[in-house]
Amino acid sequence: GPDSYSAYMALLTSLPGKLFCAVSLFCLCYHLANGLRHLVWDTGRALSLKSIYSSGYLMLAGAVTLFLLVAWRVVA
Repeated sequence: GPDSYSAYMALLTSLPGKLFCAVSLFCLCYHLANGLRHLVWDTGRALSLKSIYSSGYLMLAGAVTLFLLVAWRVVA
């Protein structure tokens, strides 16, 4: 009902709620970026040690970029 909804919204708009949402969103972005990295590996590409490190940094940069884009769209 309305009371439960207002309590839920109060929790989500509090600092711990916002932090939880931000961390959860980053985890989803990281998981997506790393999943794409693993799909490339499944094709047998980028398996040298240098490529693994490079793709790791690229994946992390992609996850942060995606997080910032999605978070900016949610806040704006």
